Amino acid sequence: MVIGRFRPAGVILGVDLKPGQSPVATDNPEYSAVLLVNGSVRRRYESVRLNELLRLIEELNVEVVATDNIFELGSDKESLFRMFKSLARPPKLVQVTLINGRYYSLETIAGSFGIKSGKLSPLDAAEAAARLAYLGVGSEAVLFEDETRIAISRGRSLTQGGMSKERYRRNIGLLILRATKEVKERLERNNIDYDLFVKKAEYGLESSLFIVYAPRHRLYGVVHPRRGHDYQIEIEPVTKSEIEYVPLAGPRGRRYTPSRYLILGIDPGISTGVAILSLDGIPLLVMSR
Repeated sequence: MVIGRFRPAGVILGVDLKPGQSPVATDNPEYSAVLLVNGSVRRRYESVRLNELLRLIEELNVEVVATDNIFELGSDKESLFRMFKSLARPPKLVQVTLINGRYYSLETIAGSFGIKSGKLSPLDAAEAAARLAYLGVGSEAVLFEDETRIAISRGRSLTQGGMSKERYRRNIGLLILRATKEVKERLERNNIDYDLFVKKAEYGLESSLFIVYAPRHRLYGVVHPRRGHDYQIEIEPVTKSEIEYVPLAGPRGRRYTPSRYLILGIDPGISTGVAILSLDGIPLLVMSR
């Protein structure tokens, strides 16, 4: 078993589906969840519904959602795409039981790392998933391309008649033109590549579409979504045709914090005991041989 050399930093939410629950059978299944912040458990949630879980992800600024099976969150890839696209800041999704293309049971991995042993309750499983992701164990399920769509369009229907309708159309067309220029300037100021497609109106623009060659998180603080009465700005990551699994210690590992110093304890004898701990005191390996 290969230990990931990198770990996601910050806020991790471990999640496990409650017994008798299924995203296939219901739109709002029940989970147990554990919040891990910099390696320490901050909160435990014995029972939360899926809609509450999504709200927690946004409110707590969760960076990584860790689970033993990503399809406990959605019945298929389309439902996972919809779910994560609905979040303002989609977190990384990590399946801790998939290591370098091979599947292991959560109990086996948790036991080998000295995190949990024996049969796991949903709350124990959620904590084990969070801790394993923190250690860089598992694979990230990459849902989105490194590409984002920014669409600027009218925010209301032009139902007024006569001169009022033309005045509204003109004003909104000019607002969309101004918003398009502002987004263009912000992208160029931050050296972000894009293509721009526009639909012209008599005054200003009817709509505009940016194809931005950068992942959604690169646009945080650069361009903000807007839902206004006059016009709206929608920012949406481009989904992959298939989910891509990338080992946390693989090519994408540069996004994580490199390996830290370790503590090694040895008890020599006929059977030698070995324990490896992080500087936080988290057991990484406990064995005798």
